[in-house]
Amino acid sequence: MYEMQSFHAVGFIPVILWWLAVSIPFAIGAWFVAGRMGPSRALWVILTLVPFVNFLFYIYATFAVLL
Repeated sequence: MYEMQSFHAVGFIPVILWWLAVSIPFAIGAWFVAGRMGPSRALWVILTLVPFVNFLFYIYATFAVLL
């Protein structure tokens, strides 16, 4: 009936470009917020760019800034 599309049918490059376009503004925001959370701003920016880790970072950053 319907054939399953492979991962390559979608195209890997457009997915990566979309992910970077969405993640870079959050990384820039993390640079400014990281001053309140610890000494290493670069570490927080890198953690923001790692998939799945960035969701945990957003939760931690929200509580660190608000509390």
